[in-house]
Amino acid sequence: MITPVESRFEHVMDMFFGWLSGLDASSVALAVTMFSMVLVIYRWQRSNNTFDIKEMMIDTTTGKMALEKVAYSVAMVYGTWIMIALTERNRMNENYFGIYLSVFALSRAASSLTQAYKDVNTKPEVPTGIKP
Repeated sequence: MITPVESRFEHVMDMFFGWLSGLDASSVALAVTMFSMVLVIYRWQRSNNTFDIKEMMIDTTTGKMALEKVAYSVAMVYGTWIMIALTERNRMNENYFGIYLSVFALSRAASSLTQAYKDVNTKPEVPTGIKP
């Protein structure tokens, strides 16, 4: 017979840890792997090495955070997570994979076209006179 104390304890345990029953082992393994990769990159950043993660996210011309680089990195991580999750559940098909590849290819093409447009429309400085 279950006592009221045991019943209350089971209710509390289910309330705090019940969400764990909805996770599958492959998703947990994927999360642990991603966390490990972030930890390795963080420790590499903190070491006295030449690796600097800021250089990956900063625009070299302005020295400020580049929204395009940050968005690209976030989309790459999130998109890869989705591709792995679809593959694990046997729902992956060539349409998803084509969309995944085209997002990154079109992003790179748009970035190149934008830079080319900026380069073409930038007026060169014309010297106004000779300084002694």
